[in-house]
Amino acid sequence: MIVNTEKDSIKPLHFFECFGDFFVLDTASIRLFNVDYKTWRELKDVVCGGNVHSEVYRLFEQANYTEIQIPSDSQAENTNNATNAYSICFILTHACNLNCIYCFDKEQRKSNAGTGLDFNAAKKAIEDVMAKYKKITLWFFGGEPLLKFGLIRDIVAFCEDMRIQRKEFEFRYTITTNGTLINEEVLEFFSKHRFSMLVSHDGSDEILDRQRPRGGHIQNSSSDIRRGLEMAVEYRDRLSSMAVRSTITRNTLALLPEIFFKFRSMGIERIFLSPVCGKEIDFAMTKEDAENWRAQFTRLVWNILKRGELNDIKALPQIFDFLFNLEYGIQGKRSCGMGKNSCTVDVDGRRYICHRFIPRSEFEIDPQTQECSHLGIKEYLSCLEDNSHPCNMCWAKNICGSGVCPHINEMWTGSVATPYGPICDVQRQIIELACWAYYKLRKSGRIKDLLGNEL
Repeated sequence: MIVNTEKDSIKPLHFFECFGDFFVLDTASIRLFNVDYKTWRELKDVVCGGNVHSEVYRLFEQANYTEIQIPSDSQAENTNNATNAYSICFILTHACNLNCIYCFDKEQRKSNAGTGLDFNAAKKAIEDVMAKYKKITLWFFGGEPLLKFGLIRDIVAFCEDMRIQRKEFEFRYTITTNGTLINEEVLEFFSKHRFSMLVSHDGSDEILDRQRPRGGHIQNSSSDIRRGLEMAVEYRDRLSSMAVRSTITRNTLALLPEIFFKFRSMGIERIFLSPVCGKEIDFAMTKEDAENWRAQFTRLVWNILKRGELNDIKALPQIFDFLFNLEYGIQGKRSCGMGKNSCTVDVDGRRYICHRFIPRSEFEIDPQTQECSHLGIKEYLSCLEDNSHPCNMCWAKNICGSGVCPHINEMWTGSVATPYGPICDVQRQIIELACWAYYKLRKSGRIKDLLGNEL
């Protein structure tokens, strides 16, 4: 039964419609119900009119509804456990061979383009983390990190020596690259050490040359980016994972489904579609664009379900990850470990809570405690413990995980802890779409085919 009928309590219910199907989501226990329109309307009226327990209970007893059975979280106790795991993002260099129009690192490139991370600073950061954690992920970032491929090799060699000497440690490696410097030597090294690769690629050659041009006199970058991505795809089975991150601007928003299916036709198995949210960038997503983003994303999800290819669903993390959580009864978690189990090491060795806050000293972390003293960050991390915080009053809090990026929050609201409404609107709509997709896959008996081997 969806409703808690105790005297002074009724579980929060969220009502929504998606493509002609009507749903009630019990947001406390994460139980999903498909109901007929008459019952949906009556339930909604009663709840909005004052949470009358007996009336809601009676309506549900008489309702024509189907509960989409979501298993308990006992099956997935270990999937959401970050205990003894830590992630270090290394800014190897702020230099880059491209001049992307939306790059957030331009100021650092101007002042620090000639500098690079010192190996001993990287080693010290790893040793400090090893004092507390056994599972460590190293994320190589920039600028363009492959400009420092030699340093990557040295850092990995150090970690592999540590792993051999002290067998209780586990190291994982990941890199975000623009793809232009990918070659066979790089890919052989990455495959040997089972790297995860994320290649930045915005779609067609025309989009690439416009949004991700080269600096200097040679403007076109598309041929090198395309070549690098195609080579990476050939190695995908030898890597831990290979994904694409496509930055969506206001100018490319209408092409969202086309961009996704272009990458799927290339064999890309995981595609991150990320809107530009920079406040001072004139082609970034604004509050006015949020509705269009929701419309285009809805069109994409509809097309994916219509095609019926399960691997297409798996390739869209914004939907697939929520499907996984729904199937295994997992409450949402923040998309990154910022403030809890991660740090960023800049080229000068200073450590920050996130690469987006470099070089602001108030967001540095203590190398020994791995903590940041910024009060806004502490408020952000504890928002669900504050009954007056907007996240704690949102119906989606147990599914979303209160994971809106604090850097985006600060850009638009002035506070890292105050969520930016348009992004929250998008997130809530994605959750509703995921619930609808989950219902359709459950109804057709295909959810196990999609998720059966994912735990």
